[in-house]
Amino acid sequence: MAETAFLDVTNNAVTTLTVALDDSATTVTVISTSLFPTVAPFDISIDSEIFNVTALTATTFTCTRGAQSTTATEHTISTNVELRVTAQTITDLNTAVNSLERRILSEIYIPFGTEKQTVLG
Repeated sequence: MAETAFLDVTNNAVTTLTVALDDSATTVTVISTSLFPTVAPFDISIDSEIFNVTALTATTFTCTRGAQSTTATEHTISTNVELRVTAQTITDLNTAVNSLERRILSEIYIPFGTEKQTVLG
């Protein structure tokens, strides 16, 4: 089974817009993306809008706008762009943990009347 790939993240990852955005722009140009994950996908926030990042360079994020039921709006130069934990991130983590727990419990459960099996090495 393949290992899960986790994002390499930094606490308080923030950068600043260097180009204003209208409500349909999908390229977000910033001072630097160096504090953000190096591999997409992940989510960023500008004001109250969540963007799903699909690709990035040293100074740009390519995004899907209005993610997670937020509304795509205009954003001005010098506005902060932040890496945030979103409600969807927590939901995804909860789902993954619950799935692992179910799998582990199903592998160690020994039905009544069967021989005892070694669970751990």
